[in-house]
Amino acid sequence: MADLPQTRLTATRSHIIALLALTVVSLVLVRALGAVGVLLSCLVIAAGTVLVLRRDSAREIESLRNSVTLSATDISLVLEDWEAFRTSGAPEHVRDRDSHRPALLDPNSEISSVRRFHAAAEASERFLAGLPEQSHDLKDVASLTALLTETDQRSVALNSLWHRARRDAAAARRR
Repeated sequence: MADLPQTRLTATRSHIIALLALTVVSLVLVRALGAVGVLLSCLVIAAGTVLVLRRDSAREIESLRNSVTLSATDISLVLEDWEAFRTSGAPEHVRDRDSHRPALLDPNSEISSVRRFHAAAEASERFLAGLPEQSHDLKDVASLTALLTETDQRSVALNSLWHRARRDAAAARRR
């Protein structure tokens, strides 16, 4: 986060330099060519503006892709916890799944939160499998923002379902 103000300052500085360069080129064209120079100056300014805005969009797109990756990592962490619970031979995982939460392993459990978690985990695995290609294929800010929103929502929902299913499975075992 500490780098953010410096990045904005550098971007603003580069915008000012680009604007000054465009102004100088435009003035030279107007002085040298008169009315034709005015037309050429308009074209130069339009082209320069497009280039500057495009460069910012590339930065924003890359930033959004990085955010999608971070959000996907949150999903992956929950899936890794789930995988460790299911398959790990570590004593704490064996004790957890055998003694405290055996219902959590059953995708057809009578506990609705466990069933919902199983469905969400499978859907999340499919989502993550296609995410790199989908993220790479999207080229505009609006689409990547929508993908980031979806990834964030899936992450929050999966994490919530994981904790709820664990709690409900443990409570069912105590009954």
